[in-house]
Amino acid sequence: MRRAFALLAMVAFCLPCHAQVTARQGAADSAPNREFTSPMVLEVPFVPETWEKERLNSTNSVRRSISQGRRLDLSGYECDKVVVNSVIFVRSKPRNGVVRYWVEAETYTRPGIDKLVTVTFEILQDPAGQPEAAATVRDIDAEEKKLRAGVAELLVPETVLATSPPPTLRITVSVRDNG
Repeated sequence: MRRAFALLAMVAFCLPCHAQVTARQGAADSAPNREFTSPMVLEVPFVPETWEKERLNSTNSVRRSISQGRRLDLSGYECDKVVVNSVIFVRSKPRNGVVRYWVEAETYTRPGIDKLVTVTFEILQDPAGQPEAAATVRDIDAEEKKLRAGVAELLVPETVLATSPPPTLRITVSVRDNG
């Protein structure tokens, strides 16, 4: 009963904040923006349970047995002509005090030059401190005018997920020309 109440309280507390993405240009004192040069840093409270459900249709062998995840829409932010359309988190059951997430980052590259994109995910209890968990999708081959995706595994301690306020998800997008 306590768990159910704690989960309900966390969802009620975080519902209004789930769409509050903070975007900045690498440095903490940068002004809010929607178009960036590399690296772009996005931060949002890490509460995937409040994000939009996403049906997964991929034939990627990593996710064949998984049918649904949670989608964080980031399509309003652009880094060197690359948009990270969305990030999908698929949670597995906790094991040995750790929750495993499969994380898929989908990119779209605007007309111009093909790019290589690296997306790093960090879970932070203190935004000024060290990450509690991290994962990186390296070198997504982001060809111009095409959708591309990459997958990583994020291992998060259960104790971090049970905190209030929720931890922060920091997403760092690094882009370089591919050619």
